[in-house]
Amino acid sequence: MRIGELKHPITFVESTTTTTANGFKQTSWTVVKKAWASITKQERSLQLENDKIAIEHTLLFTIRYQDIDLKTLRIEYRGKQYEILEAEDKDFSKRFLTLSVKEVV
Repeated sequence: MRIGELKHPITFVESTTTTTANGFKQTSWTVVKKAWASITKQERSLQLENDKIAIEHTLLFTIRYQDIDLKTLRIEYRGKQYEILEAEDKDFSKRFLTLSVKEVV
């Protein structure tokens, strides 16, 4: 992987819950950090849910290595949010991190 291939700007966002003046809980997404990524399509699967076919796309985002909290963070890219399924340092060099993600519908 070359640094020049990291040409797509992505944003890591985290869910924050606040209580309004009326006592209702409101969830919003706040920006935690930004990064540049290389994006490739990994797979596409069809699932039958409630008698409807749901198409699930899995993408791979490759970024420069950094600590990522998989449980609380999501990725925003071009107006869509992606849930992080797995993070992998493929060659154990701590140079690049490959994130397997799926789109949140």
